[in-house]
Amino acid sequence: MRKIVIALLIGFLSCILFAQNVMAYTDMDENNWAYDYVTYLTEKGVLYGYPDGTFRPDDFATKAEFTSMAVRALELIDKPVNEVFNWMDVTPDYWAYPYIQLAANFDLVEPNPEGFFLPNDNVKRVEVIELITNALNITELTAEKSKEVLAKYNDADEVPEWALKRTAKADQLGMLIIPPFDEGYISPLRPATRGELAAFLVKMMENAAISPNKKIGGQPKVMNGYILENVYIDNNIAYIPAGTIIPLSVMDCMSSKKPFDDSRVAVTGEHFEARATKNFVDKNNVLVIPIGTRFEGTIQKVVKELTLIKNGEIVLSTETMIKDNSDETTEFPAVVDIKAIFKHPKHSNVWKMNNFLDKVAYNVFKGQNAWVHLGQLKEFILLKPVKIDITTNWVAQ
Repeated sequence: MRKIVIALLIGFLSCILFAQNVMAYTDMDENNWAYDYVTYLTEKGVLYGYPDGTFRPDDFATKAEFTSMAVRALELIDKPVNEVFNWMDVTPDYWAYPYIQLAANFDLVEPNPEGFFLPNDNVKRVEVIELITNALNITELTAEKSKEVLAKYNDADEVPEWALKRTAKADQLGMLIIPPFDEGYISPLRPATRGELAAFLVKMMENAAISPNKKIGGQPKVMNGYILENVYIDNNIAYIPAGTIIPLSVMDCMSSKKPFDDSRVAVTGEHFEARATKNFVDKNNVLVIPIGTRFEGTIQKVVKELTLIKNGEIVLSTETMIKDNSDETTEFPAVVDIKAIFKHPKHSNVWKMNNFLDKVAYNVFKGQNAWVHLGQLKEFILLKPVKIDITTNWVAQ
């Protein structure tokens, strides 16, 4: 018992000393915007300070230094090198040669057209963006969409053509780090500071844990949820077939004719919103539609009830899906037909048809109101196949 206590005490003291060591950069404190990123990566053994106790967050780093950081961040150090790349300016005796070879083997970097890596050049922000997105299995945007995504930045036109799509994708994934001193600017050709590199690396690690490129491997994010049958996933694109049932909560209170409580009378053509109140997954529990996703649409049809003639009916049709973590919309045509339900006279809180007389009242006398309560779950049926990019689903966790 005594040995166990001593071992635990030593471990505890070691943790304290280690924490003090990584937190003790003399030129950084909690007020530095990159402090949390730097501290986290130092604790993980990804970043190191200088012998004088500084980190120098505003200094620049070389391409070789950043590549070594990325390899450590992705835990590729012990991975095998299956292919030896020959560089014009990186020889086996160069200190970063093993890191650069690993980075090349896992599709993080490649030589320029002349075969040079330029390891001692300061790494530019656009080069950082290229590497961190190379670590991911992503679906690229079109050039037109990329320009639209980056239009909010004052210097979007300075992004090189070759980096346009990756820069826009990084922005969509929340990986485009804009420090406080550079708000509103991408600054693609400016050398990245060590503080910026820490932030970029953390974003890369978060995304690679969910959607690594094929060389790095791994599985997409999995979790429990409502299983969507027959969903097919390929390269982070989920294909949902027509006819799939999608249970959604209608975020409105409406009825076909007679308002009750705070309900409104449903009117054809008016807007409504529904939400996913649970995660939707495929058979392998891969997240397809995150909880909280919004679905917007219109009231397609309203049938008002008439005694002895007809019961009420409301038809709702979704048109677009909007994830909470994105401004992008996805076409999502689904419909639900809300029929009137008989209200049992002896149990005012129970809406059902449980015997012969109930069925006669519903089908013969008619005049029943169709309604939906705020937040009520309804089973929408997908009218057409839908394709969803699931790359950013981890954000919703």
